[in-house]
Amino acid sequence: MYVIGWEIAYFNFFPDFLGQYSAHVLAKMHARGASQADIQKTAAQMAELAKHYSNPLYNSAITFMEIFPVGLIVTLVSAAILRRKPPRTPPRRPCRPDAGPGSLTARARHRRPDRGKRDRSGFRESRRPGLARQRDIGASSLAGLISRYLDRQMKRASSGQKLHIGCGDEGIPGWVNIDLDPYPAVDVVQDVTRALPFTDCPFIFAEHFIEHLTLSEARRFLGLCRQALADGGVLRLTTPNLGWVWATQYHPGQWSGSPEAIEDCFRLNRSFYGWGHHFLYNLDTLTRVLQASGFATVESCSRGESRHPALRGLERHEVYADAPELPHILVVEAYGRREPEPALAIEGFGDYRRDTEMPYHKLQYAALAAIRLLKRGLGR
Repeated sequence: MYVIGWEIAYFNFFPDFLGQYSAHVLAKMHARGASQADIQKTAAQMAELAKHYSNPLYNSAITFMEIFPVGLIVTLVSAAILRRKPPRTPPRRPCRPDAGPGSLTARARHRRPDRGKRDRSGFRESRRPGLARQRDIGASSLAGLISRYLDRQMKRASSGQKLHIGCGDEGIPGWVNIDLDPYPAVDVVQDVTRALPFTDCPFIFAEHFIEHLTLSEARRFLGLCRQALADGGVLRLTTPNLGWVWATQYHPGQWSGSPEAIEDCFRLNRSFYGWGHHFLYNLDTLTRVLQASGFATVESCSRGESRHPALRGLERHEVYADAPELPHILVVEAYGRREPEPALAIEGFGDYRRDTEMPYHKLQYAALAAIRLLKRGLGR
């Protein structure tokens, strides 16, 4: 039951458990001052473990081996403690001469002493009903103490860190460098669209990262950033500028011939779909999404510049020539708190999400195929 319960809980409710554990381990090493080589080695080991742990058979085997020794010891100790001797039958007492063996007086006199009330099933209640409850309370109290201790240790190791999200192989010294893949510069391997197990962070920096997420994933990521930041914390984002992409990669009405039109078609589509891109922003849309995710203020900045010294000169991505009044990237800093919006109330968002993130057409085709098979089976 323990293994089955964990499998159900892990794959349905805690799929990021190992990611959070890895983040805790690596953040603790980082805070302890471990060498970069040790951190990279541990990150690679944790990534390999996460890969195997996603296999249900491997997961079940590991979970069973976790509980089996403890279960065996508990079973043996419990059997020794709860072993009961067979009850002794009290000697029969002689009846009064006027009370025959079957009389009510004899039956009442020779009845065994009441060793506990019987319920309807015939089992007696324990004469010490509070003993089992005391044991349960003691066990739960110990588990609670251990859980609270581990929580405090995790919060202590993951609190107050500067986070560099989507670092790839370009780590920033003094920051916790986070990526989904275990590159040599990565300190913590983590899917930041599922969890960001840090608190009271002063700064979070993500360069050319958010465009690699779907809009729904970006909303989850930004909400997690707002939760991880301290009240005065700042999130700095850089991402390709949709206005610049359109102005520099596609020139309708300016083509001298078919080859140029074809080339622009490929260039524009490469900007949208190349390098794993999923969604490109203009400044108004990025600002609106950040506000809906819980940030009160969004400021536009220039590359490498910031009011905060810790956020200056961080950008390392390849630079392209800016167009007139159109920088090739958007650089924004978001801070402050406001109530996040459960649904993104932006004109066109519903249609966009329906046609890009929800597989209605696949469901429609599957339903049509099922109807055709049903008709063939009925001979129509």
